[in-house]
This record gives sequence, structure tokens and C-alpha cells, in this order.
Amino acid sequence: MNRVLGTVDGLKRFVSIQENPYHGLDFCQGTVSEMPADPGKQFFDVIRYFGTRDKIFNVHFRNIRSHRDFVETYPDEGDVDFGPMTFF
Repeated sequence: MNRVLGTVDGLKRFVSIQENPYHGLDFCQGTVSEMPADPGKQFFDVIRYFGTRDKIFNVHFRNIRSHRDFVETYPDEGDVDFGPMTFF
């Protein structure tokens, strides 16, 4: 199934369509974790990309287990280790 904003590249395109300090993302960590092939390793690069551009306006803090047929989990039980939460 294709989704309008179903890839990291799609999110990048979305925020670049209208450069404006008021145009950004309600960043759902679970949804974004579905996008890269290896979310445990690539997820924080996505956060850095949008965060350093001030495009994350709100965070929906959740985690998932399994890639495309995911199960929502508590933040400390999913595929992404949010441990240190040091992004920048």
C-alpha cells in the first residue's frame, strides 16, 4: 500500500514544498519507525535531519515492534532504543 507521506523522502519533500518557519511536522515516532529498512539504526538520522531544520513541532512518543506489520509497544519495548535520547 502506498501512502502520501509513507517515506522519509516524502516527508522531506513535504517540508520543502513551502519554506516557512510555521510549516513542519507532528512527528509520530512510531509511524516514522516504519519507514527505514533498519529503524533501530536509521531512526535517529531522521530525527536529526528534521530537528536541525526546526521542522519538528510536536512529537507523538511511541515505539513499534516489527517493520511493516507492526505492533505498537511501550517506548522501552520496541525496535528503536530511545535510551539516551541524545540527538544533537
